[in-house]
Amino acid sequence: PTVDLRLSKAITRGVEAASPPRNKQLWFHPLDLPILSRVDADFEAAGLLSFELMLRAGQLERIRVRDLDRVNRGVWCPPHKNVVNPYLRQPNPSTWQKLTSIAALKGPNDLLFDRTAREYSKMLGDLTEREFGVRITWHALRRGGATTRVHEGQSAESVRHFGCWNTEKAISHYVFPWNDAPIRCWHTGSTPPVPPPSTSTPAKKPAGKRVRFAEPQPTRRSGNRRDDGPCA
Repeated sequence: PTVDLRLSKAITRGVEAASPPRNKQLWFHPLDLPILSRVDADFEAAGLLSFELMLRAGQLERIRVRDLDRVNRGVWCPPHKNVVNPYLRQPNPSTWQKLTSIAALKGPNDLLFDRTAREYSKMLGDLTEREFGVRITWHALRRGGATTRVHEGQSAESVRHFGCWNTEKAISHYVFPWNDAPIRCWHTGSTPPVPPPSTSTPAKKPAGKRVRFAEPQPTRRSGNRRDDGPCA
């Protein structure tokens, strides 16, 4: 049939208007992290930890209060996939304070966070869609953490090891071209300040500390994607 060029262009414009550019949906900008505080302390601490330590949402719902290492101010992150044992990572000092605040109200064997991976992802999507007009998944926090570290000058090898990816090739799916404008500025065109460098570093395992064996997988499901391999 004869192609109606004007109609085709109108349809294309409508599709493009309804679907934001791909890079707006893939990684969370560090200057937009304050939006996490608009829900509650549990949601904010979980989001900051996912961004700074590049954790999967499924790992969050397995962290218990006893996994907070108060001596090293770090978190024993749960094993995943082929990573057999928990590994110690240190968040930023401000995030550590938020973690200890919510842990103070719970027992050592209680789960540190109150929600499942699906709940966190849905809440973040609803929040960003309402505030920014763009729906972002929880996994975008992990991507944002990797992208931020690389653009701060950290090597691909150090980011790969910190995020427990099996190969550097996996990093190529998580690191995106830097955009100085955070999500909240995309619609206004304003120019934000340069984000401060991250202070999160892999924590050294203290001498003589035993590494716990992996706990049985919980019955609830996180629904998180299979995206990468084990830590080298």
